[in-house]
Amino acid sequence: GFGDWDPEQINQTYKNILDLLPNLDPHTVLSIANSIWYREHFPIHPSFIQLNQTFFYASVKGLDFNSPQAPQIINQWVNTQTRGKITEIIESNFIDPTTMLFLINAVYFKGTWMSPFDPKNTREDVFVSSEGDFLSCQMMNQEGEFFYDENEIFQAVDLPYGNGAFSMTIF
Repeated sequence: GFGDWDPEQINQTYKNILDLLPNLDPHTVLSIANSIWYREHFPIHPSFIQLNQTFFYASVKGLDFNSPQAPQIINQWVNTQTRGKITEIIESNFIDPTTMLFLINAVYFKGTWMSPFDPKNTREDVFVSSEGDFLSCQMMNQEGEFFYDENEIFQAVDLPYGNGAFSMTIF
Protein backbone atom coordinates (compact mmCIF):
# COMPACT_ATOMS: atom_id res chain seq x y z
CA GLY A 1 0.00 0.00 0.00
CA PHE A 2 2.99 2.36 -0.14
CA GLY A 3 3.20 2.61 -3.93
CA ASP A 4 6.70 3.20 -5.25
CA TRP A 5 8.17 4.18 -1.88
CA ASP A 6 11.23 2.30 -0.76
CA PRO A 7 11.70 1.22 2.88
CA GLU A 8 13.89 4.27 3.63
CA GLN A 9 11.13 6.67 2.50
CA ILE A 10 8.51 4.77 4.49
CA ASN A 11 10.64 4.73 7.64
CA GLN A 12 11.54 8.43 7.30
CA THR A 13 7.85 9.29 6.95
CA TYR A 14 7.01 7.39 10.13
CA LYS A 15 9.83 9.23 11.92
CA ASN A 16 8.46 12.56 10.65
CA ILE A 17 5.01 11.64 11.98
CA LEU A 18 6.46 10.72 15.39
CA ASP A 19 8.23 14.09 15.45
CA LEU A 20 5.18 16.05 14.29
CA LEU A 21 2.21 14.62 16.21
CA PRO A 22 3.19 15.49 19.80
CA ASN A 23 3.58 19.17 18.86
CA LEU A 24 0.42 19.75 16.82
CA ASP A 25 -1.70 21.11 19.64
CA PRO A 26 -0.52 22.89 22.81
CA HIS A 27 -3.87 21.99 24.44
CA THR A 28 -3.18 18.26 24.24
CA VAL A 29 -0.51 15.89 25.49
CA LEU A 30 0.43 13.11 23.14
CA SER A 31 3.36 10.79 23.71
CA ILE A 32 4.20 7.77 21.61
CA ALA A 33 6.81 5.32 22.87
CA ASN A 34 8.17 2.18 21.25
CA SER A 35 10.20 -0.61 22.77
CA ILE A 36 11.67 -3.93 21.81
CA TRP A 37 12.37 -6.45 24.52
CA TYR A 38 14.23 -9.53 23.38
CA ARG A 39 15.18 -12.72 25.16
CA GLU A 40 18.71 -12.28 26.47
CA HIS A 41 21.27 -13.85 24.11
CA PHE A 42 18.68 -14.16 21.29
CA PRO A 43 20.53 -13.03 18.16
CA ILE A 44 19.05 -9.78 16.85
CA HIS A 45 20.40 -8.39 13.61
CA PRO A 46 22.11 -5.06 14.41
CA SER A 47 20.46 -3.31 11.45
CA PHE A 48 17.02 -4.19 12.90
CA ILE A 49 17.97 -2.58 16.21
CA GLN A 50 19.48 0.48 14.50
CA LEU A 51 16.45 0.95 12.23
CA ASN A 52 14.02 0.84 15.16
CA GLN A 53 16.11 3.17 17.29
CA THR A 54 16.62 5.68 14.46
CA PHE A 55 13.19 5.83 12.86
CA PHE A 56 10.87 4.75 15.69
CA TYR A 57 12.85 5.99 18.71
CA ALA A 58 12.56 2.48 20.11
CA SER A 59 14.16 1.49 23.37
CA VAL A 60 15.81 -1.89 22.72
CA LYS A 61 16.72 -4.12 25.64
CA GLY A 62 17.81 -7.69 26.15
CA LEU A 63 16.07 -9.24 29.15
CA ASP A 64 16.26 -12.55 30.97
CA PHE A 65 12.74 -13.79 30.14
CA ASN A 66 13.24 -16.69 32.57
CA SER A 67 13.43 -14.26 35.47
CA PRO A 68 10.19 -13.82 37.45
CA GLN A 69 10.89 -10.06 37.39
CA ALA A 70 10.91 -9.83 33.56
CA PRO A 71 7.13 -9.26 33.19
CA GLN A 72 7.26 -6.64 35.96
CA ILE A 73 10.09 -4.79 34.20
CA ILE A 74 8.15 -4.62 30.93
CA ASN A 75 4.89 -3.73 32.72
CA GLN A 76 6.66 -0.91 34.57
CA TRP A 77 7.89 0.52 31.27
CA VAL A 78 4.34 0.48 29.89
CA ASN A 79 2.97 1.97 33.12
CA THR A 80 5.49 4.82 32.95
CA GLN A 81 4.92 5.53 29.25
CA THR A 82 1.11 5.60 29.64
CA ARG A 83 1.31 7.66 32.84
CA GLY A 84 -0.38 4.94 34.85
CA LYS A 85 -3.27 4.33 32.44
CA ILE A 86 -2.03 0.85 31.47
CA THR A 87 -0.42 -0.90 34.40
CA GLU A 88 -0.11 -4.39 32.99
CA ILE A 89 0.45 -5.69 29.48
CA ILE A 90 1.98 -9.04 30.44
CA GLU A 91 -0.61 -10.68 32.67
CA SER A 92 1.45 -13.35 34.39
CA ASN A 93 4.77 -13.74 36.18
CA PHE A 94 5.80 -16.14 33.47
CA ILE A 95 6.89 -15.58 29.86
CA ASP A 96 6.36 -18.52 27.54
CA PRO A 97 9.73 -20.13 26.71
CA THR A 98 8.95 -19.92 22.98
CA THR A 99 8.61 -16.11 23.15
CA MET A 100 11.74 -14.47 21.82
CA LEU A 101 10.73 -10.82 21.45
CA PHE A 102 8.12 -8.25 22.46
CA LEU A 103 7.47 -5.23 20.27
CA ILE A 104 5.47 -2.78 22.39
CA ASN A 105 3.96 0.56 21.43
CA ALA A 106 2.59 2.80 24.15
CA VAL A 107 0.44 5.82 23.39
CA TYR A 108 -0.70 8.40 25.92
CA PHE A 109 -3.20 11.12 24.99
CA LYS A 110 -4.76 13.76 27.20
CA GLY A 111 -6.75 16.53 25.61
CA THR A 112 -9.27 19.20 26.40
CA TRP A 113 -12.40 19.39 24.32
CA MET A 114 -12.67 22.27 21.85
CA SER A 115 -16.27 22.49 23.05
CA PRO A 116 -16.17 21.35 26.70
CA PHE A 117 -18.96 19.27 28.19
CA ASP A 118 -20.83 21.00 31.03
CA PRO A 119 -20.56 18.76 34.12
CA LYS A 120 -24.15 19.76 35.02
CA ASN A 121 -25.30 17.85 31.93
CA THR A 122 -23.65 14.59 33.03
CA ARG A 123 -26.06 12.03 34.42
CA GLU A 124 -26.26 8.41 35.52
CA ASP A 125 -27.59 6.21 32.71
CA VAL A 126 -27.40 2.71 31.26
CA PHE A 127 -25.09 1.62 28.46
CA VAL A 128 -25.96 -1.53 26.51
CA SER A 129 -22.83 -3.46 25.48
CA SER A 130 -22.49 -5.37 22.21
CA GLU A 131 -23.19 -8.54 24.24
CA GLY A 132 -26.49 -7.05 25.43
CA ASP A 133 -25.31 -6.39 28.99
CA PHE A 134 -26.74 -3.35 30.77
CA LEU A 135 -23.97 -1.34 32.44
CA SER A 136 -24.41 1.65 34.72
CA CYS A 137 -22.34 4.64 33.58
CA GLN A 138 -22.07 8.42 33.48
CA MET A 139 -23.36 9.95 30.22
CA MET A 140 -22.17 13.35 29.03
CA ASN A 141 -24.42 15.52 26.93
CA GLN A 142 -24.11 18.70 24.90
CA GLU A 143 -25.59 20.39 21.89
CA GLY A 144 -23.51 22.09 19.22
CA GLU A 145 -22.37 21.95 15.63
CA PHE A 146 -20.10 18.99 14.93
CA PHE A 147 -19.15 16.96 11.88
CA TYR A 148 -21.83 14.29 11.72
CA ASP A 149 -22.80 11.53 9.33
CA GLU A 150 -25.31 8.72 9.32
CA ASN A 151 -26.63 6.00 7.07
CA GLU A 152 -28.71 2.85 7.56
CA ILE A 153 -25.81 1.13 9.38
CA PHE A 154 -24.33 3.77 11.70
CA GLN A 155 -24.30 7.30 13.05
CA ALA A 156 -20.97 9.07 13.58
CA VAL A 157 -19.94 12.32 15.22
CA ASP A 158 -16.51 13.94 15.34
CA LEU A 159 -15.64 15.74 18.60
CA PRO A 160 -12.52 17.91 18.31
CA TYR A 161 -9.94 18.51 21.01
CA GLY A 162 -7.96 21.69 21.68
CA ASN A 163 -7.16 23.50 18.42
CA GLY A 164 -8.84 20.82 16.29
CA ALA A 165 -5.69 18.93 15.32
CA PHE A 166 -7.04 15.85 17.12
CA SER A 167 -10.57 14.58 17.50
CA MET A 168 -12.55 11.64 18.78
CA THR A 169 -14.80 10.08 16.18
CA ILE A 170 -17.63 8.09 17.69
CA PHE A 171 -19.62 5.58 15.65
